[in-house]
Amino acid sequence: MLDILQPSVGFLLSQCRSGAMFTFTASTTQISHLADIFSAISSINNQALMIISPRGITLYAESNHIANASSTIDPALFSTYNFYSEDTSNNTQYEPNVKEELTLGVDIKLISDSFGNVPSQSSSNVQREGSISSAKSNSVTNMSNTNSGSHTNSGMVCYMTYNGEGFPLIIEFEDSMISEKIEFLTFYTDLQYPYAEDEDSETPENSLTINHSEIQFELILKCDVLSTLLRDLQRINTTELYLYVSNQIKTLGRKTQFGGGPQIVDNQVNFISKGPIGLSKLIFPNEKTILEKIEIFGRSSSSSSGGTNTMTPINSSIISVYNFNHFNKIFRSVKLSTKCKISKDLGGTLSVQLLSKNLRLPNYSGTLITFNMLALTSTDEGEHMSVNLNNVFDKDSYEYIRDFGKTDLSNAPDRVDSSANKRQRLNLDEYERIDLQIDRTRDEDEGRESEPESGPRGLIEIPLFL
Repeated sequence: MLDILQPSVGFLLSQCRSGAMFTFTASTTQISHLADIFSAISSINNQALMIISPRGITLYAESNHIANASSTIDPALFSTYNFYSEDTSNNTQYEPNVKEELTLGVDIKLISDSFGNVPSQSSSNVQREGSISSAKSNSVTNMSNTNSGSHTNSGMVCYMTYNGEGFPLIIEFEDSMISEKIEFLTFYTDLQYPYAEDEDSETPENSLTINHSEIQFELILKCDVLSTLLRDLQRINTTELYLYVSNQIKTLGRKTQFGGGPQIVDNQVNFISKGPIGLSKLIFPNEKTILEKIEIFGRSSSSSSGGTNTMTPINSSIISVYNFNHFNKIFRSVKLSTKCKISKDLGGTLSVQLLSKNLRLPNYSGTLITFNMLALTSTDEGEHMSVNLNNVFDKDSYEYIRDFGKTDLSNAPDRVDSSANKRQRLNLDEYERIDLQIDRTRDEDEGRESEPESGPRGLIEIPLFL
């Protein structure tokens, strides 16, 4: 047995809203899935708020009031899940309307490390047994493989126990080979869970949560493509990340006096990086199977809503700026998830929801991990900046510089930003005079090289020997 982090007696270890003594016990074999969830929360902060209730285990962490992460582990993930108090000790079956819960602070980094080391130890034992068995005879090999298979099938079981105030959080890992018991110190924390459903809970008014009545855009993406994109952004040392979202109407073909071609919705999600090498734009694929949903909303006043402003779908473009060090904290969770939902409200709060599936439990719907973070700047100045920054990478922006001697500017297509076009228009006469001057200088240099050198030529001095 291994015991660590013994708590000090008499220290306030947890908070209980109803004042009754609670006891919590649970067991599960889904250790790797729990390790992924704990690892995702620990990316925000080493210390987290843990809420144990009949509805599951909720984890919440916050970083400098500008980023947070939360997740709720459903009781369906556990083989046994018991939560009862002195008042309900005779009935271990919990009821949906029960409001009792335990709130305690834990070091989520230590818990994540303990869960993360268990699968590697188990796999190393299996590999070690396999290497020993391969060095023996066939009969002995068959016997060793049978023992190794029984060890793998038995699996590792995790037991979690918390006996209320004055007791540590006990996590025990046990299989047919080893039993490890760890006691984690719990402490009081002033963190407040912003998604509390109880009426008595005091949720701060300026909590870092998204306002669902003022959603500015919503995206649903595939996580495997997003994780590759985040990895590329990390490799080029991104410091600031510009997220460009657009669903504007695009006209196919060239505009004529009779109108243009057919119109389509041009969905774009671009990640523009700002770093030591300057600006780089990574374009997210807009195929329906990868970019499953993109919606942009804007304020509109309607008589049916009493003249109040409501958010309605529009075709527009939005850009927002984020500190990449905070945004990249979702990278670990993105790699472990299948789908990602990104939404932003008018207040500048970005919400990233990741669905982490458990392939070993087909009937389990998965665990939802939510990240919230603040944008660096307001998006009210938004449209002008979004057009300039996103179009700086388009080939049309360099058309006049590339073909200044061949392009007729009178037939050039109209640009989105007239002020930018004025700066890009070039004076062809000026460039012709420069080219002529360059040609004259080149001819003079060539003529100077072709002139004969001064002094007599062809004279050879022959020494005379007497």
